[in-house]
Amino acid sequence: MGQGASTMSCISAQPDDDAELNESNQDTVHQQMPQFPHVAEKDYTAWLPDECLAFMFQKLGTLDRNQCSLVCKRWHVVEAQGRQRLALVAHADVVPYLPSIFTRFDHITKLALRGDRKVLGISDKGLFLIGHHCTHLVKLKMKGCKEITDDGIDLFARASGATLRKLACGSCNFGARGVNSIVKHCSALEDLTLKRLRGLGSKNLHTLMICRNPGNWDKLLDIITEHVHGLVELHMERLQISDRGLQAVSRCSRLEVLFVVRTPDCTNYGLSAIAEGCKQLKKLHIDGWKLSQTGDEGLSALATKCRELQELVLIGINATAASLDLMASNCLSLERLAICNSESVGDLELSCIAAKCRALRKLCIKGCSISDQGMRGLAHGCPRLIKVKVKKCRGITWQSAVWLQVHRPPLVLSLDCEAPETPDILGESEESFEDVQEVVIIWRVMTPSCAAADNLPSNATLEVSDFSVAGQVLAYSFVSCEKGRERPIATLSMDTWLVVFGPQSKDVA
Repeated sequence: MGQGASTMSCISAQPDDDAELNESNQDTVHQQMPQFPHVAEKDYTAWLPDECLAFMFQKLGTLDRNQCSLVCKRWHVVEAQGRQRLALVAHADVVPYLPSIFTRFDHITKLALRGDRKVLGISDKGLFLIGHHCTHLVKLKMKGCKEITDDGIDLFARASGATLRKLACGSCNFGARGVNSIVKHCSALEDLTLKRLRGLGSKNLHTLMICRNPGNWDKLLDIITEHVHGLVELHMERLQISDRGLQAVSRCSRLEVLFVVRTPDCTNYGLSAIAEGCKQLKKLHIDGWKLSQTGDEGLSALATKCRELQELVLIGINATAASLDLMASNCLSLERLAICNSESVGDLELSCIAAKCRALRKLCIKGCSISDQGMRGLAHGCPRLIKVKVKKCRGITWQSAVWLQVHRPPLVLSLDCEAPETPDILGESEESFEDVQEVVIIWRVMTPSCAAADNLPSNATLEVSDFSVAGQVLAYSFVSCEKGRERPIATLSMDTWLVVFGPQSKDVA
């Protein structure tokens, strides 16, 4: 207690001693300090260049910068010239002041416009004034600007399209025509973000075709499918889309026709999403996907979910007998099938198609590892098959064409296999067919007038030498008409009349 009391006494005595000391110190300081008249009016930043002063302003926050701009005229001008970012409340009453605002802030490169759903927002005229006065604008962000239409976006894009690199729009009412104007006139645009555009899609949109347009389309497809629910036909060719874009397309539950061509970033995941969401698909073309990541998994999902398929084109997809068997078993209406450039498709897969696809009418195989053995399965399979086209399959010879013609005469067959040697068909004929370039199949006809003369060489005529009681042609005699002279080329009897040699003949209809 005694120590505390002493402390308190010392404290109570301290103020009197300090007061006397402060008075003596102040007198000493006043005697030592030189007297500078008008210190408060001297500007110590006058010797700083404008660039340095602007750099100092950039280190300040928005409130401090606004206060600094009111200090003097020079600071007012320098602060405005050094400001590159600006955010405006995009109300309609700000439109008359836009010219003066951007006359002061004439170096703005990044602008943000934020609207309010409870207050009338900036109009098309205001957006045009912004594009006209902001000559250095690089980035624009708009949110909630509902009064801006396609016309306003078009005017803005024409005015500032040369410098604009990034545009982000959300909750606006302009649509596809405005987006098209942006893409067309903003030649320097690098980043386009569109969210919740209420005018982008028409509710009655039925068909959409997007071909060979640069840029990432995943986000745009997400926006389109969010607003367009009645899409029936969609064509996408040479676009930068991934599985995310296909997942957005899967929202179109009414989609019946889908073309996805040259989109190498899509995989089984995207194909499975399409199968899950677009169960009414009737026509599907897939071309140019990743070979290593697209195959049985995606096709099996497609066969399980999309049972109304009528036409399927697979180019560069590694399908096997497992997925094709499931496709044939579930898709009972499949009438047209094309498989091209698939390393996994061989005789086993072709036999599966012949045995299971009972509704198939047209079949195209190109660039696959099939042989004559697989082709012979078509003689008794696919009862409704009327046309077969086989191209660039090295294992196919003319003998398969002969086999099919014998066992299935009505079938229309188109091959590009190598021509057989002449003695195999014509025996000891001395005629040399040096101009033979391909094998063309000529079908049996019921009357002489029905002969497929269009498939013969351009310098040959057709003569009928004999007929049976039923009216089928039993033999043909080919006559060459060169320089006005007719000479027989060859006569083929019914036993050997199955193939005809000719230069680049047309496919038989």
